[in-house]
Amino acid sequence: MGGGNPGLQYVCMYAHLLLNLLLYQEILEAKRQRHVKKAELGKRRSAASQNRMRIISSLGAEATVKKGKRNKEDTFGMDDEDWNVYRAIVSIIAYAICNLSG
Repeated sequence: MGGGNPGLQYVCMYAHLLLNLLLYQEILEAKRQRHVKKAELGKRRSAASQNRMRIISSLGAEATVKKGKRNKEDTFGMDDEDWNVYRAIVSIIAYAICNLSG
């Protein structure tokens, strides 16, 4: 910084620091939001999880109807083994969200 006005130089440095601070805060907020989304995806009782489970079960029901084995009652999700499939799908989705949005 050459021989300009020292007061102006300090104002510019201060403005630069404030801009960096604001950018850092935006980055931290985006990271926090991704963490919250990932946590929500893992919750078994959340509305989003229940909706995805319903979609997965309907896809499973469609597959059995196409094979000609129509069940009278849909019990997908009643067994903990079904939730293991769901958790695997959710972890893939969470990984994609965290890596594509950041």
